[in-house]
Amino acid sequence: MSKRQRHVFRTSEVFHRWANQTQDSARNGKGSVFFEGPTIYSYHASWPLATIYTRSPSQKLVLTNSSHYSVTTSAHQSQVHRAIAKDIRQIAVPDPIANSKAGHLANIDFLKSEYDRLLKEAQRVLLARNAEWRQFQALQLYDDLVKYVRFFGLSNGLVPNLDLNPWNLALGRAKRIEKPDPIKDAKRFKERQHRRAKEREKLQTMADAWKQGQAPWSNWKLRRKLSDLFGIMLRIKGEEVQTSLGASIPITHAPRLWGLIQLVRKSGQRYQRNSHTVHAGVYSIDVIEIDGSLEVGCHTIPYSEIERIARELKLTE
Repeated sequence: MSKRQRHVFRTSEVFHRWANQTQDSARNGKGSVFFEGPTIYSYHASWPLATIYTRSPSQKLVLTNSSHYSVTTSAHQSQVHRAIAKDIRQIAVPDPIANSKAGHLANIDFLKSEYDRLLKEAQRVLLARNAEWRQFQALQLYDDLVKYVRFFGLSNGLVPNLDLNPWNLALGRAKRIEKPDPIKDAKRFKERQHRRAKEREKLQTMADAWKQGQAPWSNWKLRRKLSDLFGIMLRIKGEEVQTSLGASIPITHAPRLWGLIQLVRKSGQRYQRNSHTVHAGVYSIDVIEIDGSLEVGCHTIPYSEIERIARELKLTE
């Protein structure tokens, strides 16, 4: 590794560099977030946020910390979740490093106990949708358990048989108790739709302000909410093109990337990363769709947003 390689970045950039494993280590300016190899930490080496496990380039698993330490660390946990590519499985467990058999067994017991907790809650709720939500979460946990055992090559005997009968009984009970009122439900739905429309207008104004550089980069919760609602956004700030999820590339890389996107659109053939890797900054381009949209790690950037930035940079002329 070059001695000149940077190791200090803004907080959101640290998460992306860890998720993409573009270097062995990095931290933010305050040292509140840092990573060493596949493990990223919050404040102390004794509090790992997550670890990336790799069996092959196509077989990866991320163990995230299921515990909660502080408001700031909870925000860091959220950023870990968002930085990981969407096709990589994330499982929340008490020991994300799990470098021993005891650690694996503790994680498996945790997943089982969470499943049991959700079932007990479903057996007490008064609304069918609450029982259904807990069943959905529990089935996700069961699938996590199966994936965990298989990935680490543990005994299949650690996975109990899946019995849906208790869930069916819990749902039936909730349906018998629940007494819907169509008139009240219709009124509540109309009021909720009105509130959502007003909130969307407000968020659209915030999104436009962020794109123009008026909203602060550090407001992570706002950027995450806007990205969920309107898709990942881009803006030009200084000598960088920044994304609303906290990654950035030098402006000087934009013309080459724009040219490649246009080639893909004209050829009608989708670009998929292979032995010849195309980079944007330190990040590898995973996919360029025929419509020009771009996939880079956890980012899926629509062509309309890329084209808008290209116009600002006068690349379309």
